[in-house]
This record gives sequence, structure tokens and C-alpha cells, in this order.
Amino acid sequence: MRAVLPAVPSVPSLISELTECCAVFVPGVPARTGTVAFWQPEGLAPPPVPWGAAADLTVALPGAEDVEGVTVPAVLLSVRAALPVLTRARSSALAHRACVFWGAAALLALDCAARGLLLPGLCESGHDAWRAGPLGPEDTELIRRLAASMPLEACAVPLSGTGTLLLAPEGLLRGFLDAVADTPPRSPAASLAAGGAAFAAKAPQFVPRRASRAADVAAAYDAGVRLSLRIEVSGPVSAEAGPRFCAVPQLHAVSDPALVVDAAEVWTGTPSAERPGPRARTDALLALPRTAPVWPALERLLSAAVPVAVDLDDEDVTVLLRDAARAPAAAGFEVQWPMELHRRLTTGVLIGASSGQTGTPPGVDEAVGPLRRRRVLRLGACAGR
Repeated sequence: MRAVLPAVPSVPSLISELTECCAVFVPGVPARTGTVAFWQPEGLAPPPVPWGAAADLTVALPGAEDVEGVTVPAVLLSVRAALPVLTRARSSALAHRACVFWGAAALLALDCAARGLLLPGLCESGHDAWRAGPLGPEDTELIRRLAASMPLEACAVPLSGTGTLLLAPEGLLRGFLDAVADTPPRSPAASLAAGGAAFAAKAPQFVPRRASRAADVAAAYDAGVRLSLRIEVSGPVSAEAGPRFCAVPQLHAVSDPALVVDAAEVWTGTPSAERPGPRARTDALLALPRTAPVWPALERLLSAAVPVAVDLDDEDVTVLLRDAARAPAAAGFEVQWPMELHRRLTTGVLIGASSGQTGTPPGVDEAVGPLRRRRVLRLGACAGR
């Protein structure tokens, strides 16, 4: 007689079952030591998974008269282990809304990591930690909108020792983004490549001696203001007289990207200017030097008593156009072109003989050697090649 063994649920089946549970991020220090808890609002036990840990979880739920703390059974997964579950919830019609929310947060966090938005630093305990950043205005606005849609079950774990006081949705979401950001850099070979365990090993590394360097990084990238350049045009735009350009530095408050002021107004203390924070001038002094290596034309701003504007020649504009897709973003600043020029800026491909001869390109059936292809940017009546 042959014994019949009970069927063992497959991993995809377990993942699907977990997506039907409530999900909540439980912060840790450092952020990557946090966990994602899966629980049932009815108090039923969630499906056990071999890569998770069973635990009792206190959650804040609406009671008969007020919000009250309730202890429920839960499964705790590390952030790394929870990512497949959360991302699956985005495409499941049966997934709980809390799990769907953290699935959206996981995709946002993975997108930031894929774009290289990772910064090293130290958490409040002095341990090494990667975090998501630097975040631009669009990223910040997306985080705010996503946090505003957070359902109650997605943040139901109260702060320790506060009874039923919950962490602010945006703070909880940012903690999760940092936790995900601190996961990809810690691959099995990371310690070997980095020459040490700091910022590479999975276990938290206590590195208080790196505090000064971490503060410099935070000041450079997470300053109270962000720098952008507004390109202004003066003079006619025609074939006879080309336009004259200048770049005006602007400061944006990190807390409110819509608050914009010219750097010159901050320097001169113009009363009518709504200054983006008391450290705006200091933060701008830290941000300006990072732009000069990317675009040498800005070196002239560093030597000016007041960074009002810098006049640009044709070569300056050509360099900015050529590198506009990567260099400014890498340095953490944006370039804003005048609205009236948006329709004038076009791209094209110029094909000609490799010898550099002008005129009509030779036909395919003419044996004149290989062709040369050049990308062309045209601004108004001017063309840069």
C-alpha cells in the first residue's frame, strides 16, 4: 500500500494567499531591518510561509466608540522577501487594498533604485544605511500623493508606547522607500567589491567615524533647497541676429517644490521674496559648486558676489543641449527652457559622406564609401551639430 502525502502548496500559491491579507510596514533601525507584516482583520491566522516568522501583532482598528489596539496573528517578512508578494498584489483582483498600496510603494522604490537614486548615510543609531535620494520635485509630489491614498490597514501598527497613535503616512512611506533602497546594494559580492562590510554587508555595521562624511553628503544632496537654472532669451531669433542667452539660478524649497525664488533675491534679502527656509543661502552655497564640473559656464557664478545670472555664448548653449539629458540630472539640478522656445527646439539626423563633403548625400547605389550619421539639434533659426 502506497502512502499518500498531503500536497505542499507551491511558492506562487503562498504568494497569492498572502496578497489577500492586510499588509503593513513595521519600521526598523536601520530601515532595512524593518519588516512587512501580513495579517487578517478578522483575527484569523495568515497562511504560514517557510521564509517568514509567525508573531503576534498589535494593530489599531476602529472599535465600538474609538480606535483601539487589537492583537492579531501575523506573518513577518523581511523587506527583501516581501517584495515578490507586494509586486504580485498590483496585478491580483483578490488582493487586499493595503497590500495593493504597498505594492505600488514597492514599484516606486524599485524605480528609484533602478534610476540610481541611492545615497549612503548613517541612521540615528550610527549604523550604515543606504536611502532613496536625491528625490526631485516630481518624486516628492508622487510620494505625497501616494501617502495621501494610504488606507488605514496599511499603517495600522501604532508607535511603540503610544497606545493607538500611528506614524504619519508620508513618514512611514519614506521609511519603506529607504528600506527597499538599502536592499539592492547588499549583494553577496558587495563586501568584496567595496573592500569592507560597511554599506555592503547585510548585517548592520556600526560606523560612527563616517558621521562627518554622511553629514557632508546630506548637506550636498538633501539640502533645504534645490537648484535649477532658468534659461532666458533676449534679442531677436532670426538668421541674421541670433538669440542671446543667459542662465538665472533659482532655488526651490525641498519641502514645497512650488516655492521658487531667484538666488539673487536670497542673496540681497529682498523683502518681497518668500525665502525657502532660513538656511537657503547656505544650502545654495553648497549646491552651486556641484554644478560647475557638469557645466563649466557656471564657474562664473562662483566668483560673483551675487549669483544674478551668467551670460552664455554659443558654445555654452551647445554643451548644455548636448548633455541636457544626463549631466544636469546627475548633478541634481534642472534646466528650464523658455516656453516660447519649446516649439523651436527640434532634433534630426544628418546623413552625409564620411569624407565630410557637403551637398546631397549619395544614393545607396553609389559606391562612395560608408556614410556618416550626425545628430542635429536646432533651436529656432540656429543649428548646433
